[in-house]
Amino acid sequence: MTTDRQSLMTKLFKTIFIFCLFIYSCQQSPKKVDTKVYTSIPQRQIQYLVDTFKSAIGNEKQPNEQDSLRIKFAYKFYDLLSNIYIDSIRVRIDTVLVENLTVTTVFHCNNEIFFRSSLTFMKKMDARQDTLFRFMKGLKPGLDTVVNFAYIGNHEVRLPNSNGIPIIKIFAFPTPIWLPKKE
Repeated sequence: MTTDRQSLMTKLFKTIFIFCLFIYSCQQSPKKVDTKVYTSIPQRQIQYLVDTFKSAIGNEKQPNEQDSLRIKFAYKFYDLLSNIYIDSIRVRIDTVLVENLTVTTVFHCNNEIFFRSSLTFMKKMDARQDTLFRFMKGLKPGLDTVVNFAYIGNHEVRLPNSNGIPIIKIFAFPTPIWLPKKE
C-alpha cells in the first residue's frame, strides 16, 4: 500500500511541477518576433524609386532643379509602372466610397506611396467585372491587406515634405490576388 501511495504522490508532484512550469512560461515576456514583412518585387521596385528620388532631391537645393528632378522621376515612375504587373502589394485600405455603380478607393503602403481609383461599372457586367465590383465594394477601410493593382496610366509625383503628403500617388484600381491577370 505504501508503494501505491508513493506512486500517487510522485504523479501528483509531477503534475504540480508541470503546471507550475506552464504558468511560469506563460508569464515570460513575449519573444521578439522577426518584423521583416515580405514585400513583393513590384512593391520593392516602387519603394526603391521613391527612395532614389528622395535622395536625389535631398542633394539638390535649388527649387528649379528639384522640379526638374521631379519631372525626370515622373517619367521613370511611368516607365516602371507601365512595364510591371503590380501584384501582391501590402496596403492599408483608407477609403471605399460606393455611389450606385461607382467605387472610389484609396490605399497606402506607407506615408510615401498611395494608390487611388474611381471606377464606374455598367449595369450589365460580365462575370469578371461583377467579381471585381463586389470585391471593391467589400473592402473595409482601416484593414491591412494584400492586393494587385491595375495601373491606369497616370500618377502624380510630389516633392517630399513634412506635411504628410505622399511622394507618389498612383492611379490604379485594386484587384484580388486570386483573380487571374487579364491578358
